[in-house]
Amino acid sequence: MLRNMNDNDSEKAGRPAGVVARAHWSIFLPALAAALLWALVYLWADHWTPRLSAIASLALAVEALVVPVLILHAWGRSRVMGLRVGARGLEARTGFPRRKVIEVGAREIAELDFAQSPLQRRFGAGRLDIRTESGTRIRLDDLADAVAAAAAVRALMAAAHPSRAETDRNMLARGDGLQ
Repeated sequence: MLRNMNDNDSEKAGRPAGVVARAHWSIFLPALAAALLWALVYLWADHWTPRLSAIASLALAVEALVVPVLILHAWGRSRVMGLRVGARGLEARTGFPRRKVIEVGAREIAELDFAQSPLQRRFGAGRLDIRTESGTRIRLDDLADAVAAAAAVRALMAAAHPSRAETDRNMLARGDGLQ
């Protein structure tokens, strides 16, 4: 996967092989919410007296044409999206229909932003936003095992930038940074 990362070498040296995080099932929630909303619109328009046939027809058209596209797009994103963190760097895969594979060495990682909404925290999903020294931004929404992935990227950054590791520990002690 990573050109410079050899997991067999890291296992022999006693280090873990790496962390792999894929898309979380919550990636389908926007499509589900749209389907439920337009189903409710259809039911409302169908049961109104007199029947609101134009609105009901519009709701059916959205259910038949737009919702399947949303589900297909979420499915495509879930098949492509992932993060692999190894001893020497990381590989992030994003994008659908135009797939992007971004490989970043450990020294190139400048900043990590990790966030979870209350729902994501409950279901085990999260968002990682990684910035590189060159200014490239890698954003992975709806990532499963986001806490473990964030910890692995933090450990990778600490190993590559020992002076930053002390600053990060001080930030965490004050309550800043990862929660």
